[in-house]
Parts: sequence; C-alpha cells; structure tokens
Amino acid sequence: MYLGLCNKLHYYYYYYTSQDTKKSANRSTLDALAMYLMKLRTNLSQEALGILFGYSSQSRVSTTIKSVALSLNTRFTQQFIGFNHLNREGFLSHQMKFLNRILDLPDNAVIVISDGTYFYSQKPSGYLCI
Repeated sequence: MYLGLCNKLHYYYYYYTSQDTKKSANRSTLDALAMYLMKLRTNLSQEALGILFGYSSQSRVSTTIKSVALSLNTRFTQQFIGFNHLNREGFLSHQMKFLNRILDLPDNAVIVISDGTYFYSQKPSGYLCI
C-alpha cells in the first residue's frame, strides 16, 4: 500500500482537497492527492514520483505537492486540529469529570493540560554539546 490509506479514507481526504486543488489536462485531483500521500509515506524523491505519475519535470511534481499541502492546511487542518476545531461544549464533552472533583472545580470549568514537547525553541548561541 503505497498511500498508507484504504480507498474509503483516500476519498475522504479527496473531499477536502478537491475544492482547492485544480484539475488540469495533465493531472486529476485524485492523482495529486495520491502523489502527496505517496511522498509522505515512502519519501520517494520528486524525480521518482514524476516518473511514476508521468510528469516530465520535477517542478511540476513540486507544484502539485505544494497545492495539495496548502489545500489540506486550509480545509482539513482547521476543521480537525487546533484550538478552533472545538467550542466550549466540545471541550467539556471530552473532559473527564473526575478531574473537576480532584481539583475541586465546578462541573462547567474547562481543564487544559499542555505539553511543550513539540514547540520549537532556539538553542542559545553559546550552546555546547559535551
């Protein structure tokens, strides 16, 4: 499975990319999504992807991958990831009620636990690895 998805999920992601990714005479929107997913899953070079999908230049492969990534970022990411994808009631429905009792908070209080594992932080210029 070069895409890492079954057909049902492939069409699910296609729904989010089909509105922004333009179909052209040289490629379909499904091919563009397949190329993007194949790049993520297998990390093939853009030259190899171009050969597999019949593209003559690496720049067309790069443009295709970029358009799918922008489309997913615009539609899919903002709907399912981040702080804006849930309202207060959504947060409360995912929260375990025993935490409110342990911390002696009212039932309608929202508890947010954050972790800085994936936050980017720059190393100081004088950082030495010993």
